[in-house]
Amino acid sequence: MASVCVDGSAAEARISDGLTMSQEGVLLTDAVAVASDEPAGFFFVAGELDGDMWELPGDTGVWVTNDLESGEVFAVNGVAREFSGFPVASEIDPLLSDANPAAQQAVFCSEFG
Repeated sequence: MASVCVDGSAAEARISDGLTMSQEGVLLTDAVAVASDEPAGFFFVAGELDGDMWELPGDTGVWVTNDLESGEVFAVNGVAREFSGFPVASEIDPLLSDANPAAQQAVFCSEFG
C-alpha cells in the first residue's frame, strides 16, 4: 500500500525549471509527494501547473524522483511528458508509471487535498 502524502515543495523549483513553458511563467504549484513501495527509493510528485494566462483542465502533472531535495526527475503522466523535458519514467522502469499506487495517491492528494 502506498504511503501517505507529504509536502513536495522541495522538488517544485527543480521540476518547474524543467517545464517547457517556464519562460512564460508557468510553474508547478501545491506539490505533494508519495513514497513508492515498489520500486522502493522513489517519490512520486504531483501538482498543478499554474501561471498567468494558463488554464488547462486536468493539469495535474506527475513526476518521480529518487530524492525530493536533489534527485533526478522523470516524467510520469501525459501532462508531465507533454509539458516538461524530463526523461520518461516508464522507460527507466515500467513500475514508474501512472498506474503505480503511489502515483495515483499523489494525484488524489493533489486534486482533493
